[in-house]
Amino acid sequence: MLDNVIMNIMVQSAYKKYKNKLFISVLAGIPLNVLNSKIQDIVEFPRIIRSMPNTPMMIGEGIIVYCSQNAYSQDLKLMNTMFSHIGICESIPESLMNSTGALSGCSPAFAYLIIEALSDGAVKMGVPRLMATKFAAQVLVGAGKMVLETGKHPGHLKDEVCSPGGVTIAGVHAMEIGGVRGSMINAVEAAVNKTNELQ
Repeated sequence: MLDNVIMNIMVQSAYKKYKNKLFISVLAGIPLNVLNSKIQDIVEFPRIIRSMPNTPMMIGEGIIVYCSQNAYSQDLKLMNTMFSHIGICESIPESLMNSTGALSGCSPAFAYLIIEALSDGAVKMGVPRLMATKFAAQVLVGAGKMVLETGKHPGHLKDEVCSPGGVTIAGVHAMEIGGVRGSMINAVEAAVNKTNELQ
């Protein structure tokens, strides 16, 4: 797969076309040293940025993490300039790329599943579907902003909503019985493990 991607892009063109270019990869799980070994067949000492974006970048609410090899400081500035206005753009050690890439890249799908499940629950209790989905989605948006803007631990924010003997703690208890926390942990772990296999 990697060989096909790189060779199809590059071999058809002359060396000069790529000689002084910055390469930005969005190939999941492919480390810098592998990218370098493939690109080096065509360009000596290639400047490479390995990145992993996610789909919410399409609406300016995404995440892109990246690491680099042989990249100039102006390359990294360009990376931040291009992507910081469409979400979080953060440089990280390559040792964290597979883990953070799986978290940020796959979690939108996990979040959609949660939104759909919350909507299903509300529909079961008589709420119209469109209203249920809109409210469920806004709940995740609002909760996410609460974490980011207050700086409080999610567990602390959860406790602020759970009054003793109240409605919310009853719902939280039902979620814990259903293994939601463990399922989320397992989902991230499975995504990271699958990413590791791509090398």
